[in-house]
Amino acid sequence: MQTQDSPTARWGSDAIDPRGFNLPALKVKYLLSHLPESGAVLEVGSGDGKILRTLAAQRPSLRVHGCDVRDWAAPAKGIEFRCDDERHSV
Repeated sequence: MQTQDSPTARWGSDAIDPRGFNLPALKVKYLLSHLPESGAVLEVGSGDGKILRTLAAQRPSLRVHGCDVRDWAAPAKGIEFRCDDERHSV
């Protein structure tokens, strides 16, 4: 149940509000509770990058990297992204 004081659900490629009461917010809360304050993290299968955007916003000292089989046209500042598919294989 959403109240006026609770954040709304986020879908698509926008960063996720970890204060939310939905599955993406619970996932982000779990990740944030297990990640260090600094260092590097790689998300394999990052899709449109909403987890990467969230981690970059919540942990600015963390270097975030993502990869997916489809190209992500506009990675956010501070996020390194690679596309890995048959067209890009060596």
